[in-house]
Amino acid sequence: MDLSKAWIVKRKGRDVIALEHTPDGFDLYVCDSPNGSDDYSVMLAIPRRK
Repeated sequence: MDLSKAWIVKRKGRDVIALEHTPDGFDLYVCDSPNGSDDYSVMLAIPRRK
């Protein structure tokens, strides 16, 4: 799998869900700034390495 080419296909939540590419692949950030907790979901697409 080519982690450097991953992207977010679908995200659900009340605040930020972000994908940042790194030299080793990616970091996925979920920020829940408002008070209290919430449910979050994210669907990633990761292509096969050629």
